[in-house]
Amino acid sequence: MSDRKSVSPTERRDMSPLGAARRKRFDNSLNLLRALGLSPVAIEYYRQRGHKTHRLPHKFVCAIAENAARSALTTMLMHGS
Repeated sequence: MSDRKSVSPTERRDMSPLGAARRKRFDNSLNLLRALGLSPVAIEYYRQRGHKTHRLPHKFVCAIAENAARSALTTMLMHGS
């Protein structure tokens, strides 16, 4: 018999220490987005996207910011500003 009696049969969470650590990292990632001041709708979008792709939600925002900065810098350098 399993020692997971308190977990419903449909529970899909990894209840191991590794699973708990992953959930904590995911929650911390969402807190970073809250600290940036993203709207609840944006946070939910990145939460769902992170869940589906198994990536941390703040990593999507980092990639977008890096691409925007790279583009702005390229434009700035091309125009000599």
